[in-house]
Amino acid sequence: MQTLKKSIRMKSSVALDESSLKALISLVNEYYPDNNARLIAGLRDNREVEFESVDKLLQHDNHGKARIVALCIMCDKRYRLVFTCKFPIKNFICLSTVEVDFSMDDDNNYRLFNDKLNEFFAKIKLPVIYTIMVNALVPVLLSVYTTGFLLLIEYLDFPFEIVSTAFIIAIVVGAISFATAVLVRPLWLRFFCPVQFLWGEEIKRQRHINKAIWYIMGIISGVAGNLIYNYFF
Repeated sequence: MQTLKKSIRMKSSVALDESSLKALISLVNEYYPDNNARLIAGLRDNREVEFESVDKLLQHDNHGKARIVALCIMCDKRYRLVFTCKFPIKNFICLSTVEVDFSMDDDNNYRLFNDKLNEFFAKIKLPVIYTIMVNALVPVLLSVYTTGFLLLIEYLDFPFEIVSTAFIIAIVVGAISFATAVLVRPLWLRFFCPVQFLWGEEIKRQRHINKAIWYIMGIISGVAGNLIYNYFF
């Protein structure tokens, strides 16, 4: 009998809470009953901890340096699911938040399991604005620095032609933005976390962060919009 293999990759931001985690483990154990799922968590302090059960994982002090930033669920060599996010410095784009590799010998079970997995992932996806903000570090910096340069040029009464001015702005702003992005990316990802593990203290942390983010973004958008409007109009 031919072994059927499947790989699933997601780029959308996702949130995994207590009920969804239990539902996922139940689904995995249903189709891989011979081996209980192994739960391996990656913590903020770069440690890896394996938990004996879902209950033990949910009892973990999900806070501070012990905050969970990645989760791997495994059933022998036939099933592997990883919740994490990889950001190469070269493009700052989230390559994947969820990586799944599984194989089955039964065609019917293979199709059913694949469909149920896709339904599950659709439920835990966060609104698209989260994914946009996760990948928006460089554009945000470009906007901020461009606004600053426009104000500086206006204040200094820049003598060059518009084309020359735009060229200089593009080079300087681009270089400063990417340099800053390398430095502030870890802090950015603490606020705009692409994968959220919402249990324990992390629930409160995310609630406070979300309120602060939208409050700050509202102020920045209003100020930047007003400055750009005044400059061009």
